[in-house]
Amino acid sequence: MSRSPSHLTGGIVWKNIKGHQRIAIISDDGTGVEWKLPVVVQDPYSLTKADPFQDIAKLVGTEIKDPISADTLFYPDLDPPEYAIFWHLRVRANTRQFSPARNHNVRWVSPAEAVKKLTLESEKELIKSIEFPSDFYDSASGNITLRYDYKAPVKQYLDSDALALERLEGDLRAHSAVLEYRIRENSLEDGSIPAWGEQAGALVTMAYEQMKRGKIDPAWKSLHASVRLSIFGMEQNQLNDLAKRFRQEATNLNEWRQKAVYRLLGEFEQPGQNLSASSLYLAAEIRDEHFSNNYYKNRLTKSVINTLLVLLTVTIVFIFVYIAYITQLFPVALISSPGGDRLIQTLPTLTGVMLFGLFGGVMSSLFRVKKTSDNLKNPELISSHFFTTIRVFTGGAAAIAFFFFLESEFFNLVLPVLDLQPASGTTYFVISFVCGFSERLLIRAVASVADKE
Repeated sequence: MSRSPSHLTGGIVWKNIKGHQRIAIISDDGTGVEWKLPVVVQDPYSLTKADPFQDIAKLVGTEIKDPISADTLFYPDLDPPEYAIFWHLRVRANTRQFSPARNHNVRWVSPAEAVKKLTLESEKELIKSIEFPSDFYDSASGNITLRYDYKAPVKQYLDSDALALERLEGDLRAHSAVLEYRIRENSLEDGSIPAWGEQAGALVTMAYEQMKRGKIDPAWKSLHASVRLSIFGMEQNQLNDLAKRFRQEATNLNEWRQKAVYRLLGEFEQPGQNLSASSLYLAAEIRDEHFSNNYYKNRLTKSVINTLLVLLTVTIVFIFVYIAYITQLFPVALISSPGGDRLIQTLPTLTGVMLFGLFGGVMSSLFRVKKTSDNLKNPELISSHFFTTIRVFTGGAAAIAFFFFLESEFFNLVLPVLDLQPASGTTYFVISFVCGFSERLLIRAVASVADKE
């Protein structure tokens, strides 16, 4: 510790009491009439070199830390006259309490109250001129919750992601302010932060770091976890009011979650019933899990739609190129009947059948992607890029299979009385498009397997 050339060391000891900064004043006359700041005298001839800050801690009856130079004060009435070097000090979090040295009376008062109670005018003027050091806010334990100026990273995001980040930042700032208020209102007598407050503040900072890296979903989860922990800082009437909100929100949950919330909070309000913070916490966790799952499914659905839109664009481009080729460059019709005999250009026709089958598969997938995702227990299965591509190509494969079935002798053996062979390529294309919707068979098969698992 720093040692001053003066024999006197004074302390302006700060303590956080329910979110308000107080300073220690002491009285050693036994009457509590004369009050002064804690000042210790060092023996210049002592060989032990005692720590003056530990002596100040003994005067006020608590452990202290983080000395910051404050000011000097002259005491002319001492014999001989002496000046004291004063230091800002603050109570250590989760500190042990002990009886003040020499049974001093110690009071923790605001600076304004200290000015009224202090006996010496010089000490009054000192307290008037000082304020809580900003360095205490900047230290690791000084920040209760988030203090930051968010700047979007250099990486460019899509418009939807930029809006999501903007909304996340706004909710993060708002919750940070509310959380800090609740923590200060529930600060322990020694100025330390309650356990739920420390963890809630850490989650806010974690959400901020995740937001800076563009990880929107993890940031939301961290923020929601912090909001749930802040429930433990609510008063009983606030808990009861929050329970009313949760009961109303439960109507938007699925059946089993709704029943779980009602078991915790009751389906209807019961006057005189005081719900615990832990019950509200669990109800909030059930609600957040439901909305988080929906958000996750929506993001998976968005990914599938983006993939399908790419496949749709590629398919349509190939169809336009194919139609332009068969109408402008191909020398004969795809299906013709010269001399009464049916003649089909197999390879060109098969190419068109495959393209329109793929087209039908894409359109079928787009129409049913949301419903399919909601019905499956494992939406990741249906939403993978590999599986999405398989769904589309199933439509093309079905169209090719139907083409060979109609053009084979097997069809004439099975259904000899029916004449379903198309007379033009356009008819085949329409049939192929309809065959593309057969990808629903694949979806049903996957859903049945997933349900069994």
